[in-house]
Formats: sequence, structure tokens, C-alpha cells
Amino acid sequence: MARSSTRAILVGLGLVVGCGDQGLNVADWTHASVSAPAAPSTEPVDAGRSVPRAAAGFLEIEGSPILPWCAAVLVAPDVVVTAASCLEAAPLWELRFGVGSTEDLADGVGSFEVTEILEHPHVDQPQHALVALQLAEPVPNVEPATLGGVATLGCGFEAISYRFHLRGDRGARTRWFGCLDRAVDGLRLNAEHGAGDCHGDDGAGVFDSARDELVGLVVGDTSRGPCTTQLQIASVADNADFFETALDLSAPPA
Repeated sequence: MARSSTRAILVGLGLVVGCGDQGLNVADWTHASVSAPAAPSTEPVDAGRSVPRAAAGFLEIEGSPILPWCAAVLVAPDVVVTAASCLEAAPLWELRFGVGSTEDLADGVGSFEVTEILEHPHVDQPQHALVALQLAEPVPNVEPATLGGVATLGCGFEAISYRFHLRGDRGARTRWFGCLDRAVDGLRLNAEHGAGDCHGDDGAGVFDSARDELVGLVVGDTSRGPCTTQLQIASVADNADFFETALDLSAPPA
């Protein structure tokens, strides 16, 4: 399901708090604290250490019956990166990051609180539409994604995200494979095999399968129809300074 559809369902349930006056306007490389205002291929995801590319996780909104809100990728023990669109209608003070299975995920249990947000200074441009989130604590037993360099265009790439479902229902972690090409406003991932995106992949990590490196994140789609077959990618290489600054958010171990 497309992420816009997910948001529509949340609105219908009265669960989305509009950004309004709480919306962030983060200038340049500064960051802000988060506080409350007054049929693709599937795989078991029981534990982070047993899941391929376990750093590719998800965002949830605490208290929402809908899982997940978006995908996201762990790039440091306590820092994740996701698509800027994932924060457009999210109540930021209830946003949390999780890995592994979305099944049996109790509110606030099994996921990690977001405390700081860093927005790319050119977030309005698709090739830079990224945000980084600092977590209140490191995610245990999960190795952060290895950041790749300039991606070689062609095939052999995979996107990893989660199927949309109701809390308590059976969910699925999805992997689909495709080929990268370059457009004026960034990279495109075109479906090669495995089903295209029918559920919403914003924030999903795109990995070079052979090198096991993160080459970018899904920030939108450019195709039309019941299922997306072409995803818009903000690449690691095109955002090297942003990723470097995001890694600086990571708190040193005590």
C-alpha cells in the first residue's frame, strides 16, 4: 500500500496529528530536539542478528494501530536515516524505530525513541529528500549498514521494507530486486524480479547485493498504476556530506 494511503487511513481513524505549528523548520545542518507539545518476497524477521541486512528497519507511531509508518535504515548504533516524506504528517514525539518483526510489537516496547532530527538543507529536492533521526539509545545486536560509494548503474540491487498491516496482525518484511539508472533528479530503481512496491517503500534502504553496501534510500516513486515499478532514490554518494553529519549525531558509548 502506498504511504499516502497509509496516511489517509490514519487520518480516517483520527490518529494523525498534523504538523502545523509543531512542524520542524531545521536550517542547514542544525538539528532539533523532539518533544511532545503541551506480494513481494517475504522472510522471517524474529531477531536482528538472523535477518539479512537487519539494519533496514521501520518507523512506527506509538499508539497507532497501523504498522509500519515508514521504512528506515540504521547507519550508526543510535542513528537512522529515512525519507523526508516520512515526517510530513507524523507526530514526531511519538515516532520510534524498530528492527526485525513488526508482529507482536507492543506500544513503545521493542522499538526505540527518536530524540533528535536532522534535515537535509535541500530537502525539497528529490535527490536530497532525507532526514536523520537520533535514537535515545543504541540498537543492540544489529550491525549498522555499511555506506557505499558511487553506485555502478545496472542490476543487482535490492530494496527492503515492510508490508503495511494492523498492529497484532501478521506482517511481512519485503525484498524486491531491480536495476539502477540515473535521471536528472537522482537515481531510479526499476523492478527486475520479485513484485514491485504495492505497499509503500518510502525510507527503504537500497543495497548493492554483491557488496552488501547501502547505496541509497527510497524517497518516492515515479511510476503510476496499482503497483509501483520504479522508485526514486536519494543516493549515499550524492549526499555524502549529509551522511557524515548524520553520523556525527551518534553519541559516544558511556
